Amino acid sequence: MLPHSEWDEFVGATPGGTYQQSSVWGEVKTVVGWRAIRLLVHREGKIAGGCQLLLRSLPVVGAVAYVPRGPVMAERNGRAPEVVLNALREVAKGERITYLKLQPPPDGAYLAGLLQAHGFVPSDLEIAPRATTRIDLHRSSASVLGLMHTNARRNIAKARQIGVTVREGAESDLSIFAALVEETARRQSFSPYPSSYYKQTWRAFAAGGQVQLFIAEHEGVVLASNLVIGFGDTATYKMGAWSGARRNVPPNELLHLVAIEWARKMGYRYYDLDDISLTAAKAVLSGGRLDKGRGLERFKLGLGGEVLVFPGPYDYSVRPLMGAALRRLAPQAERFRPLIDRILGRGKSGRLAALV
Repeated sequence: MLPHSEWDEFVGATPGGTYQQSSVWGEVKTVVGWRAIRLLVHREGKIAGGCQLLLRSLPVVGAVAYVPRGPVMAERNGRAPEVVLNALREVAKGERITYLKLQPPPDGAYLAGLLQAHGFVPSDLEIAPRATTRIDLHRSSASVLGLMHTNARRNIAKARQIGVTVREGAESDLSIFAALVEETARRQSFSPYPSSYYKQTWRAFAAGGQVQLFIAEHEGVVLASNLVIGFGDTATYKMGAWSGARRNVPPNELLHLVAIEWARKMGYRYYDLDDISLTAAKAVLSGGRLDKGRGLERFKLGLGGEVLVFPGPYDYSVRPLMGAALRRLAPQAERFRPLIDRILGRGKSGRLAALV
């Protein structure tokens, strides 16, 4: 069996490869009931492409699976992509997967025709964010700060002036992080992952020095915390929470600034805010304005990153009746968000992020 490290090195070094396709992320997802299967194509002793799918069995529904940000292909021409998709279909048959969802990698638009030729149906129901904002760390610290919106810079200055401090946390601080997430969940009405999920995320990525917790405090009181994971050339703000206390004290912009400088020090090229809505991304790219209710997205965009839009997801089923239903319903699949979130092991919301 291929060593995990070889696959992870391939994904991390290949354009379009993200942490969601790493074996490390597969380990994290075991906590909420998934197991990982990896499909690989080799050419002349080297990996030419492949994908990791996450699989779980559910009562009544049967087996379901999803491929987040895959397949990852070093060879896009020739037969390698088709070989991977054929293997994926065979696994779907062999594992009796009722429902398979695939979201291509960030640069995976080239797969559209091939996916549809293999029976995958375009869907509007995402499993990974369709858009993000990303900060280029090749810019100087002064340039990064200068590209932030005025309000973000003002809050950073205020936080520093009134004595907000940010420290790097350790595994022992995960209980603080989990408590903040629970408080955020109560305030924002979503269901958080269990604390074991955060512990597994830490332990899986800590083995390679690819994770860091940041904790913002004011006068000895913890106000907010962010968890950042690194993979390939990108450090990704994965999870975060804010207590909601001391609303005249702004900790979140300073939290991200410290995380950005950590990512720079660790040698990453990008700092990814991981998830803004497609609606918000399109509004920004077209020169429009965000709706007043999009506070979290305003916050992320205020940090001055580049807005990126990713390819949309696809649905597949080996069952003829299910396949026909997908072709009919997939374009309106967002209506089934609560059901799909439950199947995928999420709560009322799959979006865990710093809350402003």
